[in-house]
Amino acid sequence: MGCNIYNPIARRYYTFFYYPILANSFPLTFILTTSLLAYRSVRRIIRLQQPVFRRRLDSQLTAMTLARVIVLGTCGFPYILISLYQLNLSITADDYMKIAIITLLSIIFASLLHFNFTINFYIFILISSRFRRQAKSVLVKKCWRSIQRCLHKMPTNIRMNRISPGKPPPNSSSNTPE
Repeated sequence: MGCNIYNPIARRYYTFFYYPILANSFPLTFILTTSLLAYRSVRRIIRLQQPVFRRRLDSQLTAMTLARVIVLGTCGFPYILISLYQLNLSITADDYMKIAIITLLSIIFASLLHFNFTINFYIFILISSRFRRQAKSVLVKKCWRSIQRCLHKMPTNIRMNRISPGKPPPNSSSNTPE
């Protein structure tokens, strides 16, 4: 039947503490709190007549943080629900179709949960113009140029635009006449 929790104490722990609190409520509460603090900070900066550039950057940061909260909730909540359902479901050994469906849903939602951690880059690219500029700078200017240098590298014995003398110049530092 696969991995399952048979210990009733561990089952209660996962049902009432781990999945609802540690895996769902705590991360969402933490990210939501930091998002609200960032939003409050942006509002305070607007009232303090900070430069427009600073206000724009802070509003982008707030939008990025709020988008992270939304994505974490939409990607993490289905996994929490299917895990709780799977944990508290009584399945007999003859329910192969039910086992297959629950396992498939569990794998799909676990993949969605893991997708949550990889989507940050794309969310930030969509929301923040400054992040787009910095990503373009890093990807295009630095990475692409280093790849081009590696691809167009000449062999070490042929060096273009370099002059190499045929014989070494005479040593002029010696005091003895020749």
